[in-house]
Formats: sequence, structure tokens, C-alpha cells
Amino acid sequence: MRQQNITLPIGKHGHMLSIAQGVGGGSLKGFQVEVALLDILGQFVNPKEWWDVPFDDDCTDDVVSSIDADDLQWVIAKARKWVGI
Repeated sequence: MRQQNITLPIGKHGHMLSIAQGVGGGSLKGFQVEVALLDILGQFVNPKEWWDVPFDDDCTDDVVSSIDADDLQWVIAKARKWVGI
């Protein structure tokens, strides 16, 4: 699988949402991606702060992994809520 990364602005204060495929264990299975929320300084926001589901093996310190197309909309909605959109 070829490595791909999309970084999108989220909100009006400089936060970014990074969606990556082919970069780690949680984005190599089937058609899944890893998602990271970056703050205004480009630093990773720990998913424990913005991802309001039980923190398990699918979340590392920096990313929420093993996200498929059906779940991606919920990840984006949670990130938008945390950022304050």
C-alpha cells in the first residue's frame, strides 16, 4: 500500500486534521486510515482529550487508528466539536 497523507484545516484557530493511510499498523489493514488532530503549533493533540470513546489498543498517544469510511465522519465530528466549531 502506498503511503498517503491528507492534512485539512479544521476550525478557524489553526487546528489541522491529518488523515493517513499506509503509515502504521492501524492504517495498513484493508481500507482503513489513522487520524490525528494537530493544534495551532502543529503538535499532536492526545486522543484522550478529544476522542470520547474508551481509550484502547486502537489509539496510540498521537493517533486514532483503524478508522474505516463509515467511522471517519464521526472522527471528524468529534474533532470539530473539540476545536469548538
